[in-house]
Amino acid sequence: MSDSSQHSRSSTERRKQTGCPVCAGQTKAVFDDLVGWQDRLAHSEPARALFLESRGFCSFHMWLLQQIGDPLSLSRSLAPLVAAWADDLDRLAGEPAERVLASVATSLPRRGACPVCRVERDTEAGQLQRLAALAENAEGRAEIARAPALCLRHLVALLRHGTGQDAVRFLLREHSERLREVAAHLHGYAAKRDVANREPINEDEQDGWRRALALLAGARAVREVEPE
Repeated sequence: MSDSSQHSRSSTERRKQTGCPVCAGQTKAVFDDLVGWQDRLAHSEPARALFLESRGFCSFHMWLLQQIGDPLSLSRSLAPLVAAWADDLDRLAGEPAERVLASVATSLPRRGACPVCRVERDTEAGQLQRLAALAENAEGRAEIARAPALCLRHLVALLRHGTGQDAVRFLLREHSERLREVAAHLHGYAAKRDVANREPINEDEQDGWRRALALLAGARAVREVEPE
């Protein structure tokens, strides 16, 4: 098979999966964890106790829980948490204002420290470690070249992972090529939307905006998690 045929096939395969693979791994891990939490909150007393102890999840993951839950399961899961917060505030009502502020601020689950954030962060670390190892040899680089591109944030995170100079050069050139490819598709789409242009819009051009956002911003269901 010629190099051009292999490149065309790789481009077609990558197009079918437009998102960053690290973002995709995090999204799946978070979704699976939230589904597990939903089940455990319904049936496990230790899980309910842990949920109360952590005072729920960060605001971002609480809203993701809402997306996979239903009104009945959410009502049952959140009622004890809301009541616990009510008890906390009532207990603090007689305390000095500065102590109240510190106590409430400390109790609020912050982004990066909630139970789901830890799953998201651990998944990211594992994915980056695997990619860093792949980037150090020719066979691994070929696997990276066949896969969807990383979003810019995860590309930077991978470069920080301690890869060697050859790996860094490969990653930068590979992702530069992907970005130029998407830019060409965006230009093509815009040009063909001109009323004077009768050329048909191809699949790459039609989907270019989605690929561009995935590269620039990462997955919508993933947010940057700072270490605790």
